[in-house]
Amino acid sequence: MTLPTLFPRSFGTTCLSLFFLPLLGGVVPARATEVPLGYLLRPGDNHRGIPLVRPALYSGIILAVDGPGFRIQDRSFPPIEAGNLTAWGQEPCYLEIESCPADPTLEGERWEVDAEKSLAVPGFFALKSAAWNTRPDLPPGLAGASYSIRSHWTLENVFPPLAESDVLRSATPDLADRIFIFDPSHPKRYRSFYAQALAPAGSWRWSSLDKDDRTSRVIPPGHGWLFYREANRRLNLGLTGEARVCTLRIPLRPGMNLVAPGLVRTASFRHFAMGSANGFQSGAKAGLADRISLFRGQSVDTFALLPQGWISLRSLRGVDPEVAMGVRPDDAVQIFKQQADPDFAVPRQP
Repeated sequence: MTLPTLFPRSFGTTCLSLFFLPLLGGVVPARATEVPLGYLLRPGDNHRGIPLVRPALYSGIILAVDGPGFRIQDRSFPPIEAGNLTAWGQEPCYLEIESCPADPTLEGERWEVDAEKSLAVPGFFALKSAAWNTRPDLPPGLAGASYSIRSHWTLENVFPPLAESDVLRSATPDLADRIFIFDPSHPKRYRSFYAQALAPAGSWRWSSLDKDDRTSRVIPPGHGWLFYREANRRLNLGLTGEARVCTLRIPLRPGMNLVAPGLVRTASFRHFAMGSANGFQSGAKAGLADRISLFRGQSVDTFALLPQGWISLRSLRGVDPEVAMGVRPDDAVQIFKQQADPDFAVPRQP
């Protein structure tokens, strides 16, 4: 396994059905219909993403933005109290803009929520700086925007620590199943964990390979991950969630990015709007161009943006990526950028 490039040995298949019910703004939302997502993880490398989101803890409309205080004021009356929301503060969560009439370009922006500080003043939700915020500031144009606050996916809720789990556990990393969560802010560009065996027999938990117990177990929206299956047998796992209802923003760093597009069904390259109008840079040769790789079985299909368009690096004649294959809902897509692109976004599917 070659971790820095995150190239595959094998790729599983997925079977899922997705739909959603709209959430109402300004209220503690009724639970939208959740749907199952099934993964089949084969021995070796499995590059995956999570297209679903977790149920909203709260959905509202922004009345005003407090930029210096890094918080938003909700329009509800009487003012909403964070401490009255079910499961508030039990898991890390984020605020995501689902629509913004004053400035539609802000749809999909996300910030981590400071659960403790949000308890201080009714009607306000405090935010905090985090590596996976989509931007560092709170623009005034957010006034009037609709938003939802949702808990993150984490290792614990994607891979529950159940005694009957088929995840391979071991006292040493090399003999256990491992997961690597893409994180461009990390020195190695991923956070790594392994399934560590604990007493009593049959129990397990995720323990960091980074030698830091504080390493976050969050799987942020838009971040792909690599599951290395050490056991010589398939692993089936499932989770339930809701379909995304807005644009997915994924700021791209220079170099390699492993992204989870958040699509509800298979889509073509065209849906990514992967061209110069969306920040992609062409080059005279592949080494000077932006590139995208899709993991298929034991192979990698890589395309480079040359002056004549996207060209397959597996064929001297070139293969039209629109014809070659689609991007599947649970794909993790590797994007190599020559320059940073903080505004990259995947449009919501109609």
